[in-house]
Amino acid sequence: MMERSRMATIAAGVQLLYGVCTVGTALYLLWLTRTADIRNSGDPAAVIHGLFIAAAIILPPGLLVLVSGIAMWKSKLWGWWLATVTDSGLMLVFVYSLINDGWKRADPEDITFTVVSIIPVILLLVPAVRKAYWHKRAPNTEAVSTSE
Repeated sequence: MMERSRMATIAAGVQLLYGVCTVGTALYLLWLTRTADIRNSGDPAAVIHGLFIAAAIILPPGLLVLVSGIAMWKSKLWGWWLATVTDSGLMLVFVYSLINDGWKRADPEDITFTVVSIIPVILLLVPAVRKAYWHKRAPNTEAVSTSE
Protein backbone atom coordinates (compact mmCIF):
# COMPACT_ATOMS: atom_id res chain seq x y z
CA MET A 1 0.00 0.00 0.00
CA MET A 2 1.21 3.47 -0.89
CA GLU A 3 1.91 5.96 1.86
CA ARG A 4 -0.59 8.78 1.78
CA SER A 5 0.65 12.33 1.18
CA ARG A 6 0.34 15.01 3.84
CA MET A 7 -2.22 16.92 1.74
CA ALA A 8 -4.37 13.79 1.34
CA THR A 9 -4.28 13.27 5.10
CA ILE A 10 -5.29 16.91 5.66
CA ALA A 11 -8.11 16.59 3.11
CA ALA A 12 -9.40 13.40 4.76
CA GLY A 13 -9.19 15.03 8.20
CA VAL A 14 -11.05 18.14 7.03
CA GLN A 15 -13.70 15.92 5.43
CA LEU A 16 -14.13 13.99 8.68
CA LEU A 17 -14.34 17.22 10.68
CA TYR A 18 -16.88 18.66 8.21
CA GLY A 19 -18.99 15.51 8.54
CA VAL A 20 -18.80 15.39 12.34
CA CYS A 21 -19.74 19.08 12.59
CA THR A 22 -22.65 18.71 10.16
CA VAL A 23 -24.06 15.60 11.84
CA GLY A 24 -23.39 17.18 15.24
CA THR A 25 -25.39 20.26 14.22
CA ALA A 26 -28.35 18.10 13.22
CA LEU A 27 -28.19 16.18 16.51
CA TYR A 28 -27.91 19.47 18.43
CA LEU A 29 -31.07 20.73 16.74
CA LEU A 30 -32.86 17.54 17.75
CA TRP A 31 -31.60 17.96 21.32
CA LEU A 32 -32.89 21.54 21.37
CA THR A 33 -36.43 20.26 20.82
CA ARG A 34 -36.32 18.73 24.30
CA THR A 35 -35.02 21.78 26.19
CA ALA A 36 -37.17 23.78 28.60
CA ASP A 37 -36.49 27.07 26.80
CA ILE A 38 -37.96 25.77 23.57
CA ARG A 39 -40.88 24.02 25.27
CA ASN A 40 -41.74 27.22 27.16
CA SER A 41 -41.46 29.55 24.15
CA GLY A 42 -44.44 31.44 22.70
CA ASP A 43 -45.36 28.76 20.15
CA PRO A 44 -43.42 25.61 21.08
CA ALA A 45 -45.12 23.38 18.50
CA ALA A 46 -44.02 25.61 15.61
CA VAL A 47 -40.48 26.00 16.97
CA ILE A 48 -40.09 22.25 17.55
CA HIS A 49 -41.49 21.50 14.10
CA GLY A 50 -39.02 23.97 12.55
CA LEU A 51 -36.11 22.38 14.42
CA PHE A 52 -37.15 18.91 13.21
CA ILE A 53 -37.34 20.16 9.62
CA ALA A 54 -33.90 21.79 9.89
CA ALA A 55 -32.40 18.59 11.35
CA ALA A 56 -34.04 16.50 8.61
CA ILE A 57 -32.51 18.76 5.95
CA ILE A 58 -29.01 18.82 7.51
CA LEU A 59 -28.65 15.17 8.57
CA PRO A 60 -28.62 13.33 5.17
CA PRO A 61 -25.83 15.38 3.56
CA GLY A 62 -23.99 15.35 6.88
CA LEU A 63 -24.04 11.56 6.91
CA LEU A 64 -22.81 11.46 3.30
CA VAL A 65 -19.95 13.82 4.19
CA LEU A 66 -19.08 11.73 7.24
CA VAL A 67 -19.13 8.44 5.31
CA SER A 68 -16.98 9.95 2.57
CA GLY A 69 -14.51 11.21 5.19
CA ILE A 70 -14.22 7.75 6.72
CA ALA A 71 -13.71 6.21 3.26
CA MET A 72 -11.10 8.83 2.38
CA TRP A 73 -9.30 8.10 5.64
CA LYS A 74 -9.15 4.47 4.46
CA SER A 75 -7.80 5.67 1.07
CA LYS A 76 -10.84 4.56 -0.93
CA LEU A 77 -11.38 6.11 -4.34
CA TRP A 78 -15.17 5.95 -3.96
CA GLY A 79 -14.80 8.04 -0.78
CA TRP A 80 -13.03 10.74 -2.77
CA TRP A 81 -15.80 10.64 -5.38
CA LEU A 82 -18.56 10.77 -2.77
CA ALA A 83 -16.82 13.65 -1.02
CA THR A 84 -16.33 15.55 -4.28
CA VAL A 85 -19.96 15.17 -5.35
CA THR A 86 -21.44 15.86 -1.91
CA ASP A 87 -19.16 18.78 -1.05
CA SER A 88 -19.64 20.33 -4.49
CA GLY A 89 -23.41 20.07 -4.11
CA LEU A 90 -23.34 21.69 -0.68
CA MET A 91 -21.01 24.40 -1.93
CA LEU A 92 -23.31 25.17 -4.85
CA VAL A 93 -26.31 25.43 -2.52
CA PHE A 94 -24.49 27.87 -0.24
CA VAL A 95 -23.09 29.96 -3.10
CA TYR A 96 -26.50 30.09 -4.80
CA SER A 97 -28.15 31.09 -1.52
CA LEU A 98 -25.61 33.86 -0.99
CA ILE A 99 -26.01 35.21 -4.53
CA ASN A 100 -29.79 34.79 -4.59
CA ASP A 101 -30.24 36.76 -1.36
CA GLY A 102 -28.15 39.59 -2.80
CA TRP A 103 -24.71 40.81 -1.81
CA LYS A 104 -26.10 43.73 0.15
CA ARG A 105 -28.23 41.48 2.37
CA ALA A 106 -25.52 38.89 3.00
CA ASP A 107 -24.83 38.52 6.69
CA PRO A 108 -21.62 37.16 8.26
CA GLU A 109 -23.18 33.73 8.83
CA ASP A 110 -24.05 33.31 5.15
CA ILE A 111 -20.55 34.31 4.09
CA THR A 112 -18.97 32.00 6.71
CA PHE A 113 -21.02 28.97 5.64
CA THR A 114 -20.19 29.65 2.00
CA VAL A 115 -16.45 29.99 2.62
CA VAL A 116 -16.41 26.90 4.87
CA SER A 117 -18.21 24.88 2.18
CA ILE A 118 -15.64 25.92 -0.47
CA ILE A 119 -12.56 24.82 1.51
CA PRO A 120 -13.16 21.02 1.32
CA VAL A 121 -13.83 21.21 -2.43
CA ILE A 122 -10.57 23.06 -3.00
CA LEU A 123 -8.70 20.51 -0.88
CA LEU A 124 -10.24 17.60 -2.79
CA LEU A 125 -9.09 19.07 -6.11
CA VAL A 126 -5.49 19.77 -5.08
CA PRO A 127 -3.28 17.65 -7.39
CA ALA A 128 -1.51 15.86 -4.49
CA VAL A 129 -4.88 14.79 -3.06
CA ARG A 130 -6.23 13.62 -6.42
CA LYS A 131 -3.03 11.63 -7.04
CA ALA A 132 -3.34 9.96 -3.64
CA TYR A 133 -6.76 8.57 -4.53
CA TRP A 134 -6.23 8.05 -8.25
CA HIS A 135 -2.88 6.26 -7.91
CA LYS A 136 -2.33 3.50 -10.39
CA ARG A 137 -1.97 -0.03 -9.10
CA ALA A 138 1.38 -1.57 -9.94
CA PRO A 139 0.88 -3.89 -12.91
CA ASN A 140 1.94 -7.48 -12.69
CA THR A 141 5.52 -7.33 -13.94
CA GLU A 142 5.99 -11.02 -14.51
CA ALA A 143 6.51 -11.78 -18.16
CA VAL A 144 4.44 -14.61 -19.45
CA SER A 145 6.20 -16.53 -22.16
CA THR A 146 3.98 -18.13 -24.76
CA SER A 147 6.72 -19.40 -27.02
CA GLU A 148 8.76 -22.48 -26.19
